[in-house]
Amino acid sequence: MSSSTKFTEYFGTRAFFPVIHIDSQSLALVNAQIAVEAGAQGVFLINHGRSSDYRLPNIAMAIRQYFPKLWIGANFLFMSQCDAQGFVNKLESPYHFDGLWVDDAMVDERLEEDDPNQGAAQLAKARMSMAWSGLYFGGTAFKYQRPVAEKDLPTAARIASHYMDVVVTSGPGTGLAADISKIRLMKEALGDFPLGIASGITLQNAEHYLPYVNAFLVSTGICMNDGKGEDFYRFDAKKVKSLADKILK
Repeated sequence: MSSSTKFTEYFGTRAFFPVIHIDSQSLALVNAQIAVEAGAQGVFLINHGRSSDYRLPNIAMAIRQYFPKLWIGANFLFMSQCDAQGFVNKLESPYHFDGLWVDDAMVDERLEEDDPNQGAAQLAKARMSMAWSGLYFGGTAFKYQRPVAEKDLPTAARIASHYMDVVVTSGPGTGLAADISKIRLMKEALGDFPLGIASGITLQNAEHYLPYVNAFLVSTGICMNDGKGEDFYRFDAKKVKSLADKILK
């Protein structure tokens, strides 16, 4: 099965994944319920320092007890890519994750396209040797990683498509939108292959990305704001529902 077919078999042509920043299990459950009630097809769990990566499986299991059909992915932010893949592979049901997202899939567009990308290939080889069959979302031209020149974005996207199920990119930082020109260049290079975006999507700008993006991984754009700033650990139910309706219309 091709990666493109694998993604579309799960989600169709477009999917919305609220990203749950882990604070506590109880709050993660509240956020998961908001996502489910809004119509999101899945969620990603991520740790930004308030808890350990090793807590994510237990929190995922708690979410599954309430929402057994919900697709659940994870970003083990403080593990290396290979360690994260190995860790996920060892997890058995009900700890199983449906998806793994890494910020740096180790794609090197500076090599010739037909040259093996050793880093990306190592991750792909590790995955092939494992029993885990979930979807791999690989960060390419991603925030806080080695910059990729605009002229090299199509090459980076094409190379990435050989090693993952969904090519994921971002804007320059957390909560910052990606230039539409960047997204367009990468999608034109990918064709039908799935492209994801993982920063800066809001109700106000989502419309501009719809022609190019298949997977929307969203956190800042759906979090609560008490007037003093965003609370990255709490979803705003109205924002989640409005954005889901916009993306999945």
